[in-house]
Amino acid sequence: MLLFMIKQIVLLGVFYLSYMLWLRKLPLFQWNRYFILVAVLLACILPCINPFSGILTSSNRPASSVVQISLQTITVYANSIQQKEYDWLVVFRAIYYIGFVWGVTRLFLGVYIIQRIKKQSRLEKIGNELVYFNHTIESPFSFLSNIYIPSKYKGEEIVNTMIMHEKAHIDCKHSRDKIVFSILQSLCWFNPFIFLFHREIELQHEFEADAAAVKQSSNTDYYVEQLLQVIRYDHMPTYLAHHFFNHPLKSRITMLYKKSPITTFQKLLLLSLPITIGFSFILLQSFAQTKDNKIKYTIMNHPKDTIQIEDPISGDVRAVVSSLEPDTVYENVDRMPEFPGGNTALISYLSKEVRYPENSRKANIQGKVLVQFVVTQTGTIDYVKTLKKPSEGNELEAEALRVIKSMPRWKPGEYQGKPVNVNYTLPIQFKLADK
Repeated sequence: MLLFMIKQIVLLGVFYLSYMLWLRKLPLFQWNRYFILVAVLLACILPCINPFSGILTSSNRPASSVVQISLQTITVYANSIQQKEYDWLVVFRAIYYIGFVWGVTRLFLGVYIIQRIKKQSRLEKIGNELVYFNHTIESPFSFLSNIYIPSKYKGEEIVNTMIMHEKAHIDCKHSRDKIVFSILQSLCWFNPFIFLFHREIELQHEFEADAAAVKQSSNTDYYVEQLLQVIRYDHMPTYLAHHFFNHPLKSRITMLYKKSPITTFQKLLLLSLPITIGFSFILLQSFAQTKDNKIKYTIMNHPKDTIQIEDPISGDVRAVVSSLEPDTVYENVDRMPEFPGGNTALISYLSKEVRYPENSRKANIQGKVLVQFVVTQTGTIDYVKTLKKPSEGNELEAEALRVIKSMPRWKPGEYQGKPVNVNYTLPIQFKLADK
């Protein structure tokens, strides 16, 4: 989950930077709006997929042979001390769910407030549009197919302009964008770029609605004059609504007078940016996973580095010593790798470091986790993987892998006087103490 969050933040950050550099100032309001929506949705989907992993990963991986070396089984008991320890992942999940619940609460609270305003409003027909007039609100706004205007503007000339503006929001279905972003903010509240993009799409909504209202009235100066006369800084009842007095005002007026032509290149840029960034992210993710999963070692059960060659003409026999391959992993060597302090220190280290997962303890899950790893020629631990684990023992497996990967540097094994890579397996028995 943490890796997904990091990927999403990085990917959405790249989208946001691209948008701010090349697209934000273009008068392509609807296209910019679609770019933002596609960028946010791709940032939520792409970290979960990797279509090239099977293609980029070699299919000719060497098969590991039967394990020859096995250390003493380490038994880890769930005792009273371990029961009091908190797993940081549990705390992390708790924080995430608190943010998620808060986001969902805001969403439903916003819908509730609008429904309450609707019940307290008076519905009237202005021209061809139905409008809800309410004396408790300070700013006009729209949500879904409804327009809400403060009662104090009833009968004034500016009402028609307000209706045109809010009707443009409704026709463009901007409320759906707001709802989508509200849901995404609830799910991805940890990502700051979600909130930045939400602000940007709200601005594009206002640009698009202003342009539609001006097009209908055919008088930009008149529209701007009315906007300046009644502008307010009043707060809206909920962030779900679109409202006439949205800011920044300077940007809205600038865009109203911006008449720069929209080139084919600009349209192609809008289309190609999310595709290019998304494809590049998938490709990089595939290469990264391929690199992590690549098995470069060849298991040698009975290494023979000295071979005899017979000359078929003379019949002479001579010995040839082949060089050791640096990526070869041996299972039988002259001197085995050694944990600092020996096997006794290894058992003591694992007994202290391994912690019985709290959820597994409560669910009465126990059993043996068989972990295989390589002690490299430099003494580091590499290529750690699980050979066997209990049913429903994912947490036990994760804990065993965590401890093995965090082990200190070993004294490497030797073959013919040279340090080599050696394959090891370590059984860790998770067992609940008898009550």
